[in-house]
Amino acid sequence: MNHVQFDPATLAKRVKKPLIWSAAVFAVILVSAFFGLPPLVKSVLIKRLSASLHREVSIREVTVNPLTLSVTVRGLLVKDRVASDTFASFEELFVNVEGLSALRAALVVKEIRVTQPFIRIIRHQDNTYNFSDLFGRGESQKSGAVQPLKFSLNNIQVINGGIDFWDEPKQKKHTVRAANIAVPFISNFPHHIETFVQPTFSATINDTQYSLAGKTKPLAPSLETALDFKIDNLDIAYYFPYIPVETAFTIPSGNMDARAQVSFAQQSDGQRALTVKGDLAIRQLSLNDVQNRPLLKFPLANISLASAEPFSRVFHFSNVSIQSPELHIRRNSAGAFNFASLFPGKQKVERGPEVGSEAAPLSIDVDEIRMAAGKISFSDRSRTSVSEMVADSDDGDEKDSDERKRGGHVTLQAEDVILRAEGLSTREGQRGTVSLSARVRQKGRVVAKGSIALKPLSAQLAFDAKDIDIRPVQPYLSDQVKIKITDGLASTSGNLSFTEQKGLGPQITYSGHAFLSRFSSVDMAHAEDFLTWGSLHLADLKVGYNPTFLLINKVALTDFYARLILHPDGSLNLQQIVGAKPQKSRQGSAATSPKTDAPTGDPDKTVRDIRIQQVTLQGGRINFSDRSLRPHYSANLVAIGGRISGLSSKARTLADVEVRGKLDQYAPLEITGKINPLRDDLFVDLKAKFRDMDLSPVTPYSGKYIGYTIQKGKLFFDVSYRIAKRELHSENSLFLDQL
Repeated sequence: MNHVQFDPATLAKRVKKPLIWSAAVFAVILVSAFFGLPPLVKSVLIKRLSASLHREVSIREVTVNPLTLSVTVRGLLVKDRVASDTFASFEELFVNVEGLSALRAALVVKEIRVTQPFIRIIRHQDNTYNFSDLFGRGESQKSGAVQPLKFSLNNIQVINGGIDFWDEPKQKKHTVRAANIAVPFISNFPHHIETFVQPTFSATINDTQYSLAGKTKPLAPSLETALDFKIDNLDIAYYFPYIPVETAFTIPSGNMDARAQVSFAQQSDGQRALTVKGDLAIRQLSLNDVQNRPLLKFPLANISLASAEPFSRVFHFSNVSIQSPELHIRRNSAGAFNFASLFPGKQKVERGPEVGSEAAPLSIDVDEIRMAAGKISFSDRSRTSVSEMVADSDDGDEKDSDERKRGGHVTLQAEDVILRAEGLSTREGQRGTVSLSARVRQKGRVVAKGSIALKPLSAQLAFDAKDIDIRPVQPYLSDQVKIKITDGLASTSGNLSFTEQKGLGPQITYSGHAFLSRFSSVDMAHAEDFLTWGSLHLADLKVGYNPTFLLINKVALTDFYARLILHPDGSLNLQQIVGAKPQKSRQGSAATSPKTDAPTGDPDKTVRDIRIQQVTLQGGRINFSDRSLRPHYSANLVAIGGRISGLSSKARTLADVEVRGKLDQYAPLEITGKINPLRDDLFVDLKAKFRDMDLSPVTPYSGKYIGYTIQKGKLFFDVSYRIAKRELHSENSLFLDQL
């Protein structure tokens, strides 16, 4: 048997040459790839991108590393189509492909990194963009199912990106700087579908810091996502022009900080769940109307959102706090309020609910609301001011002078407004608590606290007001009486109830006590004192609306004074104060509607229900002057006191009257009888008695009418008046002594 002898040296000689050739070929390929591919890739990229984008494209450098299967493109610049400005650019794009991608029949990229990318966007006046031509030119895809390519893109990074956006219609420029994005991976491999991806994002947008971090399953059927947002110092005023509805106000200033957590998931049945929670801080916000008058401003508001589910229309706020807000409410000459017209476009597009709409009812819960050091200003130009009704009046304090200078409207202000509410909800039947306090015109104070429900709207409040200056409400009385209120403080303490009745409107009741003290007024026509009193007390008061009623157990009027003047033209100041227009209107109404003279239906079933159990008078004075005579005549009725019992608007109820006084301190006066001034047809049955009245002061009357003066004499006078069914019957008894 022959044996073949193995010679390693001979084998080495045989293998050496092929290996050298293989190494040489591989080296040539590597060198070609290193030095030949970059210019080729660069040329192809420039040509293809320029043709696709219809824009000038330039690339500074391309490097290829065939050993690591990586490509680096540096200095990409795309010019704008119609200008020489930059449209898009980046400093560097690095892509590193996994070597086993071909074996896996999938695209696996180990790293994608873009450094300093930049894009310049322009929105034109016709709402087109400088990139609009890039869309809509692609060829339609062929129909038929295509097997999706498997891919895994890893370590995706965008470093120090930027965007310039010029909005021509709004004339605003928006900038994005220091934009950084990091995505660990995006993959449609089956074992990656249900794996969370944790992206991060940060940028400075219009000098506002934004950041985002979280986790998501972008390719899973559930699209499950949880993200944390952070926004610092957002300029609200800068973005206000982009609000998608028509507004009748502006926002000159305001900044916002936000911290939010957002989660999203889609169920297998297609139902989507979006949940948002977080905190919002709004600083130095101001709202002005279109005339640049202030509407609302505050230095700080904090809103804590416990949970919000927009798709389910469920919102839960844990806390809302506002510091030192200033609210300006205005009513124009037509009677419209400024806040009712802030969104004029809303009424144009507002429609009723669509038939078959299954939208979930809106549910809002607020655990706590806090407001401190607030100010509320109310201006009403639908009413005539005191300055328009009287042109003199040098008397009065500084506040009166300020009100006259403002002219033409009512102005009310409340300061130190403190609001606290807990447990508010739009859920039906859910009740919360609320407390409100405010200072009115320096010395006045208002406090209200109790329970409140939003659906249906209702409130049960303990209400207390003390020393409220009533002078600002003067214009609301000008249609009825022509007097100027020069002083008066109102106080009340009681319980207020408000209930919204479905289909019947609101029902309002108030029960308690009320006071009006230090009241004084003057006749506007002549600027003379008319009516004053020290105290008007309404005890055990109960008033209501829907149905309308007024129940008072006791009315006490003390230290009152009234001035009656008969002017040279024969007019009585009381007639001028009541006003001729209302009287004319009533006469015209009676003339054109004679059927109102006769009562209709059951007289006890009146629309209104007014009952006053007792009215007491104490320390009253009435001063009467007759200036139609020469010399003038004056008389004083003093020490007026007494009571009126059983006043009622019911037709069959009569009130007892017992009033006493003295004429010029010595002649007693007594008035007794029954009256009902509150029913539809006035009823009066009174008897008045004068005793021991000195006749010498009435000499002006005797001189005018009979031509003689009276040196002395006494008058005893009895008179009875009865008014029933609009007919007057009177009887007089006169006795003169020592004339």
